[in-house]
Amino acid sequence: DKFGEIIQKIKENGNIKDWYDKNIFIISSICEKAQCYRYMHECSNSYYKKLSYRITYSSMFFSGLMSGFSIVATKLDYIIPNDLATLISGLGHLIIAGVTGFQKRMNLPESAEMHESAARDFDILCRKIEFQLSLPIEDRISVPKFVFETMDQYENLVISNPQPPVHILNYFRFSMEELEIYKPSIIDSFSIMPKNLKGGGE
Repeated sequence: DKFGEIIQKIKENGNIKDWYDKNIFIISSICEKAQCYRYMHECSNSYYKKLSYRITYSSMFFSGLMSGFSIVATKLDYIIPNDLATLISGLGHLIIAGVTGFQKRMNLPESAEMHESAARDFDILCRKIEFQLSLPIEDRISVPKFVFETMDQYENLVISNPQPPVHILNYFRFSMEELEIYKPSIIDSFSIMPKNLKGGGE
């Protein structure tokens, strides 16, 4: 009977629309953290795209250069010995093959796409929270159900998406140090936790 009463109370609380400052604080802090992730994933997407393009175009350029060199070397065999031309051409194509293999192993296009999808998912979460907070209280979704669902969605996005590269994390960590918003734990490595019921740090 007591368990049934607890379940019924939880169901009833799920339909309550009384928004308190604590609810708004939690939702706002999640939105700010999601904005940080959105920005970092956008930077990660741009980084992997640019790196993939640079490697692809460089491989194409040097491949064409080596092919041109091989053709010219056959016509200028009296200047460039055949053995030397073959050695240079072989080394050039070996380097190109190594760079291409590195690109495939890094999965740069796939990584860029994953970070683009992550940025889009975090953006959807941010806009959903911003939309709720912009509505009059009587028109908002009931709490604490919305708070718990938002927390779960945020945690699932953090866990299921790839981590931004270290240099982007470090850039955000130091360049945004004075930005007065709540940052993800991956940025704020240490935080003061409440030591008593009032939430104080002493």
